[in-house]
Amino acid sequence: MSISSIDKKDKAFIESTLLDLESVKKDEHIFQDPAVAEYYYNLYEETKYECRTHFDPEFTWSEKEEKKVTWKNDWHVTFWSFMMFTALNFDRTNLQQALSDNFLEDLNLTTNQLNTGKTINLVCFLAAELPS
Repeated sequence: MSISSIDKKDKAFIESTLLDLESVKKDEHIFQDPAVAEYYYNLYEETKYECRTHFDPEFTWSEKEEKKVTWKNDWHVTFWSFMMFTALNFDRTNLQQALSDNFLEDLNLTTNQLNTGKTINLVCFLAAELPS
C-alpha cells in the first residue's frame, strides 16, 4: 500500500465524518410522529406550560449545533461550580487557620460553642444541597 492511498482513505474518512456532523438527524426526531407531537402539544396547553408557545415539532438541529450548545452550557456550569467550590474551600481553610491562631480566645468562645456553630452551618449547608 502506498502512502497516497492511505492519505486518500484518511481524507475520505474525515470528509464523511464532517458530513455526518453537519447533517440533520431527522430520522431520530421524536416529534416526527404527528400523534406524539399532538399529544405533547395538548399536554402543554392543558397544563399551561410556560414555554408552550415555543413548542415547534418541526424544529431540528445539526450535530455540530448541538455540540456547540452543549460545550457552551458545560463551560458555564463548570466555571461556576469551580468558583463556588473554591470559595467553599477558602472558607473551610480560613476557619482552620484562624482556630490555630487563638481564634476562640479572641472571640471568647468555648470549643463546644464552636462545634455547635459548625454543626448548624453543616446542617444548613446540607439542607441547601437537598434540592439538587
